[in-house]
Amino acid sequence: MKFLILIAGILSYVHAYTQIGEVKFQDATFENGMTYPQVLVANAPDVESRINVNIKEQLKEEEASDFCIGQYGYVQKGLHLQILVFCNCIDYEESKTRFILYNLETGEAVPYSDILGLKRKEATGNFLVEKVKLFLGDNTGLTVELIEKIKKENLDAFNVELTRAGISISLKNFETWGEKTLELTWGELRSFLRVNYI
Repeated sequence: MKFLILIAGILSYVHAYTQIGEVKFQDATFENGMTYPQVLVANAPDVESRINVNIKEQLKEEEASDFCIGQYGYVQKGLHLQILVFCNCIDYEESKTRFILYNLETGEAVPYSDILGLKRKEATGNFLVEKVKLFLGDNTGLTVELIEKIKKENLDAFNVELTRAGISISLKNFETWGEKTLELTWGELRSFLRVNYI
């Protein structure tokens, strides 16, 4: 019975993945000169449209600015697409980088916990707490409240960047974290993910 469930799960993933088709990008430009991404998703015009509408919504402030410079990049892992947009506008004190994660099945912007298996979120929270404690060492300043926040929100408690090898994370609104990020490989995360990326 477990074998049949596994096969059904694999087939549904393969079916969903092949329905989406290839993801490509083209440059789009606001009137103020800022370049931003426009996503092209083969075989899924509704997903493509939702993502592009959301990107423009995320960049309303930059579009309204007098002058901006923008660059973008992306990482696609399975049915998730992370777009990063680097913005530098004339009225900003410093540049901004936005990381937006999309589910390619729905075209919706999703929290990073969307990459996790639904039944593994509690275990993921405990795993992340242990990794953060090891990373920060003894003088972490990690309060009971922050530990509970990580357990409850898991990846959503962090700034997350998808990479080829895994993810880079840093705890949101935690000044003593520093500049360095905690790197977790896809192999380390394998048992917590909805879909394996290796």
